[in-house]
Amino acid sequence: MFQSIKNRFSTELSHYNNLTVDARRLLLSYYLFLIAYPLFDIFINAFIWRRDNDLKQLVVYNIANCLGILTCFYLNGLLLRRFHTLHLYSVGLFLQAVSAMMVVFSTNSSGVSTLLFGLLAGIGGGFFWANKNYLTLILTRNSNRLYFNSLESSISLFIKISIPLLAGVIIAVGSRFDLYSLKVAYRLVMSLGLVAILASTYIINRSKIIDVQREHLFIQQKVSKRWQFVRLYNFMYNVIAGVEFVIPTVIVLTLLGKEGMLGLVTSATAALSGISLYILGRKGGIAHIWRTVAIGNSLYALAVTILAIFFNPAVALIYMAGATIGKALRFSPAHTVTMEIMEGENSDGQYAYICDNEASFNFGRILGLSSILCFATYGQDFVLRYLPFWLGIIAILGLIPLRKMINSLNH
Repeated sequence: MFQSIKNRFSTELSHYNNLTVDARRLLLSYYLFLIAYPLFDIFINAFIWRRDNDLKQLVVYNIANCLGILTCFYLNGLLLRRFHTLHLYSVGLFLQAVSAMMVVFSTNSSGVSTLLFGLLAGIGGGFFWANKNYLTLILTRNSNRLYFNSLESSISLFIKISIPLLAGVIIAVGSRFDLYSLKVAYRLVMSLGLVAILASTYIINRSKIIDVQREHLFIQQKVSKRWQFVRLYNFMYNVIAGVEFVIPTVIVLTLLGKEGMLGLVTSATAALSGISLYILGRKGGIAHIWRTVAIGNSLYALAVTILAIFFNPAVALIYMAGATIGKALRFSPAHTVTMEIMEGENSDGQYAYICDNEASFNFGRILGLSSILCFATYGQDFVLRYLPFWLGIIAILGLIPLRKMINSLNH
């Protein structure tokens, strides 16, 4: 048995070592970023909700974040002509940490300050994701891209198991035993996130990645039919993602309790997805992706249907499990298909397609976030109960353009 485990470990290590040194450094830097990301994502939304108890403030923060990301993808393309991609990647990391620190240390909770903090977080996210996506594209190839993306996603899920749980415990324990205030707890958690960001910056800047060449920011040629399907799929998927920037956190805090439960639920549901994604990367291929995403979207649709019917604390757990598994099985496999198509649409340079891809992401997210305000006219419980149900329908319909994307790779 021990020899079998040793052989399995050696096999997995050999697959990992087949990645280039720079690809492995990018993975490690990304993992360190992911230690901080739940703190800047889940718990910043939780902090704003605790502070204001207002869905509108959450929507304002996240829409500003999306606008910052979208704008900065194009700004990053201009700055790449003068600055190294690794430096801009590092700036993006730092700005995300700074924006989170500003939210929890600021004494101003106006709509304007919330908008500005969200915009700063989005600018940081734009610099980070623009360069991270570009580096992933140039450091991976057909033979290892699905493995890289699946390894990235599966390990990230295991990080999300421990970090939200740890953060939730730090926040809940201080409140439970009167060791420190809720605000101090959030400041401590964000400070730990800053340390992880600094370590991530150090790792990536040890790379010897050659700087990118000057490329177009916009697609110059006529957009192909298969890229139109990419746009449609990403738009539909990100309508769901935009809503889920806000709704899962509020559902847990409303139906299940405080931050400790938020951390526990987030961690437990993340654990359900990690192994399946890794197996997909090791054993699966492009042909398996549609089936994988279909399973994830079907589980999500089932979970939101149950939530709409019953809407109670027990069902909130089912919803969180469905949302987490659905997101994991929906994004990473489909993103691999997008990257394969992107690599074949490179007559204008790949950065133009990365920007265009991000545009469809953020237009979808903004529509999703705006839909929260529309549903909110009927009350908060109406939003939490019925908006996810409509997202489940979108998730099922999104399988149509995805199937078209996969079929286009076989012709």
